[in-house]
Amino acid sequence: MEKKIQELKDLFKGDAEMFIVKNIERFYEILTDISNEYLVKSKEREIELKESINLLEKQKSSLNISIEPLSKEYQETETKLEKARKQLKETQEKQKELDMIKEGVLADIKMVEAMKAEVKKQKETFEKEKQQFQVQKAMVEEQVKTLRKLNI
Repeated sequence: MEKKIQELKDLFKGDAEMFIVKNIERFYEILTDISNEYLVKSKEREIELKESINLLEKQKSSLNISIEPLSKEYQETETKLEKARKQLKETQEKQKELDMIKEGVLADIKMVEAMKAEVKKQKETFEKEKQQFQVQKAMVEEQVKTLRKLNI
């Protein structure tokens, strides 16, 4: 019986070793297949990505070609805008100068108006004095006539 048990143990041991060896080999085969599939998929993805990169490079190139004239136009517009800003600043400065001159002229006009009013006032005063002088002259002439008549 012990001999039969030993035979069974040996048989089982041999079958177990064979089972393990076969399964390990199968496991390695499965891992190799998985690894190969992964490598194939990785390579396919790498090719897809390279194609995408090439496509994007072509798009970038065409966009650069499209952008270049726009960039030049933008620079020209910026230059024109800067010139316009300078002209606006100069115009504003000239406007300030003109406003100051205008204020000076208005002040001069007010002063001239005031002087006109003063001259008019003096003229009226002069006319009154002239009239008074004429009246006094007429009175003196009358007095002179009267005195001459009396002296005769």
